[in-house]
Amino acid sequence: MFFVTSLKTGGSEKACVRTANALVPFFDVTVCTLFGGGALQKELSPQVNVKSVFPRFIRGAAHIASYIPPEICHKLFIGGGYDIEIAVGDGLESHIVSGSKNKNKYSWIHMDVRFHGNDKSKKTDKRFASFKRIICVSETAKRGFISKFGFGGKLEVAYTPVDADEIISKSNEKSDVSCPFDGDFYISVGRLEDVKGFDRLIEAVAANDGVRLVIVGDGTRRKALAERIERVGAGERIFLAGNSENPYPLMKRAKAYICSSLNESFGFAPVEAMALGIPVISTRCGGVEEILSIGNSGILCDNSVDGLRKAIADFESGKLKTDKAAAEKRARDFSPEKCLKKFIETVE
Repeated sequence: MFFVTSLKTGGSEKACVRTANALVPFFDVTVCTLFGGGALQKELSPQVNVKSVFPRFIRGAAHIASYIPPEICHKLFIGGGYDIEIAVGDGLESHIVSGSKNKNKYSWIHMDVRFHGNDKSKKTDKRFASFKRIICVSETAKRGFISKFGFGGKLEVAYTPVDADEIISKSNEKSDVSCPFDGDFYISVGRLEDVKGFDRLIEAVAANDGVRLVIVGDGTRRKALAERIERVGAGERIFLAGNSENPYPLMKRAKAYICSSLNESFGFAPVEAMALGIPVISTRCGGVEEILSIGNSGILCDNSVDGLRKAIADFESGKLKTDKAAAEKRARDFSPEKCLKKFIETVE
């Protein structure tokens, strides 16, 4: 049983869906959500059991639950009957699952907790002490967790699977984004939030004459980013595409993928771009550095506006290049077959 707050579009939610689907041949899988109806819920396999505490989002419910003792939350929201229980996240999800009497319970960490989430306290110490293992999606996430909370002896790293064949197949479908540009553009995909660094990417693209960019995603910073695009005079060169259920047809057309994040524990989109044979340019932001660490599979730059600006300029001039074969091969290192083996070994 995976417990997740919701199945809205996001990295940990996507990881939950993909892993749950991939585990169907080996387990009777249930995904329990606090709030039902998320955009990713329809991507769950019909063979995955779905249980929602509330059918839709209720303002304040998660905040209230965080103050209720975990034993009571677990009894009310999840109940018994599961051999293995996995909390998809270090916060509310782990708070609730920690209340289970089941010894086979795990906290699945999808972020670098040094930059997000709760501070270390007696409450978090008690929470994480209750888990049999704490699973991190990368070495970066593991190092961050140890530095903030400790528990090094409990931690395991299991990369999240990315099915390259599925990505390639979806890229051959019709795009649901109406893009105003031809193939001469860069692309970036993610939530329009501060941590993704899109404000810096806009500045870097604006500083490179003629360069065009498509940003796929939505979030609380959309209006501010649109205003920034106009302020730097790049309204005809930078396009905010909004959400896309299938960004891969558009991604396949791009000349390169850019990750401008301040920090990342893993990074789905860069791996997906590599699977499509698209060059990746990324800031040095943690998890993506692990992904691009083998061969000339991608370009890493300083985590700043100037670092992004220079990397784009050097890619445009041909000074920086990537090895397409090396990138595609590296993307296969995160195949379901390879990643699930470690995940199953950890929870069994």
